[in-house]
Amino acid sequence: MLASRSHSGLTHVLDKGLGPRGWEDVLEVSGDYISIVKLGWGTAYVTRNLERKLAVLREKPVVIGGTFFEAVYATGDLDEYKRWLSGLGLTHVEISDGTVDIPRERKLELIEDFARDFTVLSEVGSKDSSVEYTAEEWITWLNEDLAAGAWKVITEAREGGTAGIFDSAGGMRTELIGEIALEVGPTNVIFEAPSKAAQSWFVKSFGPSVNLGNIPPDEVIPLETLRLGLRGDTMKEVLLDTRSGVGQAAASALGAAPSSLRRVATTLQLPPDVETWAAERIVAYALEQFPGRVALACSFQKEETVLLDMLFAAQPNARVFAIDTHYLFPETRELWKAIEAHYDTTIESFAGGPVEDGLWEKNPDLYLAITKVEPLNRALLDLDCWITGIRRDQSPTRADAAKLAWDDAHELWKANPLADWTDDDCWAYIRQRGLPYNALHDQGYDSIGDTHSTLPGKGRAGRWAGTERTECGLHT
Repeated sequence: MLASRSHSGLTHVLDKGLGPRGWEDVLEVSGDYISIVKLGWGTAYVTRNLERKLAVLREKPVVIGGTFFEAVYATGDLDEYKRWLSGLGLTHVEISDGTVDIPRERKLELIEDFARDFTVLSEVGSKDSSVEYTAEEWITWLNEDLAAGAWKVITEAREGGTAGIFDSAGGMRTELIGEIALEVGPTNVIFEAPSKAAQSWFVKSFGPSVNLGNIPPDEVIPLETLRLGLRGDTMKEVLLDTRSGVGQAAASALGAAPSSLRRVATTLQLPPDVETWAAERIVAYALEQFPGRVALACSFQKEETVLLDMLFAAQPNARVFAIDTHYLFPETRELWKAIEAHYDTTIESFAGGPVEDGLWEKNPDLYLAITKVEPLNRALLDLDCWITGIRRDQSPTRADAAKLAWDDAHELWKANPLADWTDDDCWAYIRQRGLPYNALHDQGYDSIGDTHSTLPGKGRAGRWAGTERTECGLHT
């Protein structure tokens, strides 16, 4: 029926006192989807049949809630706590400072100490809803905890989603979460997400493999359906996102799509003289080698005007995709429509999520991750090869671009048919054939991106003018 699919996301379950028989039922139904079980705050300490309960959970890593660690720290019973954990056969420990003030250096020492005998999960963030740390503080502390020896870091949200990465009213601090994902890495973080709305947002934003925590036992199965796109909240983003109908959302808004989501022809043996081939031959070869699984990435510049003509001459129903950042020039959108009409085609559109106004100035890395990198990862999910308009003379970072080579960053083949072309070559081709092109080129824009980061200029001088940035992250 539905093609099998998998993910690598951790599901961290919060137990509030469920008994052994209750856990037997939970594990029978949803045990395959549970990664780790946390016995919340101090519940383990007051559970009468704890050993029996742990025996039922013996196949799962079990961790005692970080609040109990804080109580033990405050009363000076750390050595006894270690002996108690070892006596129970527990291999994981949670270290937090959300209620009790533990100096930063001391917390790092504790992580390093406990990591010698246990797998450490370190929680960051205050349980006091009135306390809101800056993104810089969050990122610094999370990375420090990982460096000290934590296996994973947990972002505080409380069981009700009213603190930490949430505000006191239950709203998600989405910009903060995005910056954490960018600077710490989603695979290192377990995001507490106790509500369905939060879980859905995380899956839609970061893909099925996002690590989620504080999941109630009876919500494990519903969360798994969200991860697989089998619930209306995430079906479009996860199950129906690619042309093949079996694609999944990008595993991370901030990095390359995982190879497990893509079939790639890694065994292709390139002809030894491929670098001498003309652009038209490169395009034709890519279409021949990767039927139905190759597409042109169109940014509506003069290079794509050339490549579109070559592409549709070789295959009238060839695939083309574009990334809509929501900040394209009106002239770019007009050309988009003109190309679809000229070639009787529909360009596949991939758009990122909405961003705060001015984010491109405050945090350009996060802006580009959301509006360009994440949509590109989704666009590439069902491809074995993508075609781009990169030219070697555009910038030093592109000087070694091959006409056709394996793209390590995205784990598929990448064709740059115009790698050895110049501006004059492009314009000669366009004018000879009377092809539609972006009107901004006539206004002094050699390179065209978003409205807020593009000025008239030669080469790529007009892109991110006044900054040291030369690339937007798509080709690096």
